[in-house]
Amino acid sequence: LKHAHELVVNYLHALEVSRSAGDKSLIAMTSDGMARLFALQGRNGAALGAQQDALKNEQDLQQQSADLAQIQANYGSILALVGRFEDSQKNLDAALALAKSLHNDVLVEKLLNQQGERSFYQGDLAAARTALDQAMQLASKQKDRGEILRVKLNQARTDLAQGKAAVASK
Repeated sequence: LKHAHELVVNYLHALEVSRSAGDKSLIAMTSDGMARLFALQGRNGAALGAQQDALKNEQDLQQQSADLAQIQANYGSILALVGRFEDSQKNLDAALALAKSLHNDVLVEKLLNQQGERSFYQGDLAAARTALDQAMQLASKQKDRGEILRVKLNQARTDLAQGKAAVASK
């Protein structure tokens, strides 16, 4: 717990420095990191606020970038955590469309995984499995063992929720 507090203090300091410098990109990245930390702590309200700040600052740059797609997807994921599934879907869809327009398969795979998680949280297990299967195809092509493991974990959670324990154990 002490370590988490120190991380928050460090993020707040970095945010203060970023704001002083007027660096919207750095503000966005710092707020995004802080939001992810808050989400890990189960502080979903604080995560949502920090992620909104990240998205606003990244959008202010008016650039169609991988950073914008990832931050918008992270916002969508946090919206799903707080039960705002329709808003979540809109943000994840926009982020995925941007990642595809950038021809960034690494990012597309990560966003498909996030889509699968959103569908899982909403209870749409068939949609979750479809998105996760697409993510696995891309992760396998990239041979990224960390991403493959992350997608497999989400696939297994989905299989267990569907009552397919035998499939999940593979």
